[in-house]
Amino acid sequence: MPGKNTGATENSLAALHHAIALGCEGSEFDVHMSSDSVLFINHDPHIQGVSIARTSSDQLLGMKLANGETLPTLRNYVEAWQPAE
Repeated sequence: MPGKNTGATENSLAALHHAIALGCEGSEFDVHMSSDSVLFINHDPHIQGVSIARTSSDQLLGMKLANGETLPTLRNYVEAWQPAE
């Protein structure tokens, strides 16, 4: 798993980009739904002690992962995986 070998935060876009660069054909990630039904990618159901399921997407979009990235949505993750045209 790229996150464990590179220092990239698990389930981050940086870890996904590293997997793509390695030529991986797939990536495991965890999906959690916010209180207003937006799907977020995060290893745990909490971020910085805050429950994703009990927090609005607006609040979650203001939170940062350990590497400084914004907490990604499922949409961000899927769009990042799309091959360049």
